[in-house]
Amino acid sequence: MTKRYYLALLAMPTLDLLLSGLFVSLAGMPQALLYRLPEILVILLAVNLAGGWWLHRPIARFLAGTGEAEPALTALERLAPRAGAWCLMVAAIFSISAFLTTPFLVHGLEPSGEVLLILIARAVAWCVLLPYTAYFLILDYTRRMRRLFFLDYGLPVRPGQATLGGKMILIAAGGILVPLGSIAVTLLFVPEVSPLTGQPRETIMGVTLLGAAVASAIAMRAILLSVHQSLGTLTEGMQRMQAGDFEARIPVESDDELGQLADSFNTLAAALKQSREEAALQQAQREKADRLFHEAQKRDAVGRMAAGIAHDFNNILGIILGYGDMLKDSLRPDETGHRGVDEIITAAERGQALIGRIMTFTRSEEPARQVLDLREVATETVEWLRVTLAPAELDLKSSNDSLPVEGDPVELHQVLANLCVNAAQAMKDSPGRIRIEVGLLEIDGGRAASLRDSGSHEDPPRLLQEGGTGEAHRTWIGLLAAGPHARLSVADAGIGMDGETLQYIFEPYFTTKVVGEGTGLGLAALLGIILDHQGAIAVTTQPGAGTEFEIYLPLAVLAAGVRQEELACS
Repeated sequence: MTKRYYLALLAMPTLDLLLSGLFVSLAGMPQALLYRLPEILVILLAVNLAGGWWLHRPIARFLAGTGEAEPALTALERLAPRAGAWCLMVAAIFSISAFLTTPFLVHGLEPSGEVLLILIARAVAWCVLLPYTAYFLILDYTRRMRRLFFLDYGLPVRPGQATLGGKMILIAAGGILVPLGSIAVTLLFVPEVSPLTGQPRETIMGVTLLGAAVASAIAMRAILLSVHQSLGTLTEGMQRMQAGDFEARIPVESDDELGQLADSFNTLAAALKQSREEAALQQAQREKADRLFHEAQKRDAVGRMAAGIAHDFNNILGIILGYGDMLKDSLRPDETGHRGVDEIITAAERGQALIGRIMTFTRSEEPARQVLDLREVATETVEWLRVTLAPAELDLKSSNDSLPVEGDPVELHQVLANLCVNAAQAMKDSPGRIRIEVGLLEIDGGRAASLRDSGSHEDPPRLLQEGGTGEAHRTWIGLLAAGPHARLSVADAGIGMDGETLQYIFEPYFTTKVVGEGTGLGLAALLGIILDHQGAIAVTTQPGAGTEFEIYLPLAVLAAGVRQEELACS
């Protein structure tokens, strides 16, 4: 491709050799061309190519893989005007040397007003025709190179400040007006036989017209190719856009209005693409809002129903507590059954606390928080669940370290109870052992970083890792701050879940149980409690091999520090 650039520069010595050779041949002095060769070789060839190489160097280095893209783009954007100016300077030096210096200093021509006028007219014509031809060939080269940069490298070149009108004026001035001016000078001041060459005046005029015709043809071809290619590219881009392809981008192939139009088309395509993406996002947000609205309506209905049931159930528990207290007062502390009555009263009180929590939830009040030991919460919950979940066995393994967490005791009892009940139901066909572990875990922040990098952008962030056939699936919800955490795990050897089920278990009203056995609200409420306690939850499961829920809660000191940091940031 770069050969076209150097061929454009070589158009100057080529055109001069063509016209000069034709003229001296018609004059019958072909050997006179030898006097022009040093000037042609030094000025039009060596000097011209050296300057052209310097202007083109960033482009050549980029194409060779040794240069940066930005300097190459800048050089390509400015190549035509800079190379045209360079060719004009070289042609001016050559014309002054060939027509105004060499004839007098080398050939000893006698200066006169008529001779000077003829030579100046010839110098002006040559000073225009030679760079004029090279400039339009360079324009054609830059058009092709702009397209190459875009298609092969994905690099668009900015449009320039040139205009089609300016180019047409240049074509008319350089290809018509200047040659006509030279011919007018020849008609007015050159006799029928030239005093310089002895040739008829018509021969000089014919050679000048031939040079003008060649230069004009090259210029018009370059402009027509540019217009045709640019309009074809624009049409193709519009057709792609009409077909819905807003990814369409087209090369900016010219430095005039057509290039500016192509650049505007690319801007429009990018804006339409962004608009379509925003419309799709808004539609997704509307659908999500509609879904959340319907879920809120369902929750509101469930809340109203729960409030009514809780009120009636609270009355029943009040009766149980009243008769329990009466029964306890009738028994001596050492009498058989006294401890059983204490358990009944404790369970009823816990039931009243749970009912109070439900009432608080329906009234949207903040739950009561206090610092408590998660080990004690787990021990109490397991004690009263042993009878409820029989024949399933509950195996509690607790840490020796204190695990102070700040939370609502009723909510934390609810979390563990919900997980144990679900585990027992997962093993109802073959009751087995439910393993419960409570311990201390140091979080270094790596899990949170991993979740931010590979998880979803939902709130709260989620990470789902589906295993292959016969492998475990795992999901993680919530971010944890670095520091000590309490870990509560509940594992069973039940039926397990597949990856698709695992993806939806925390969605409200999603359940795999038959009608009448579950509402699909238990795990959704559990997730809300855990996140409200600044914790996170992980689930590992495998079809036919059981499920393990892991709850992570920050210790009380860490939780207080996180809140203080949030207050400082706000």
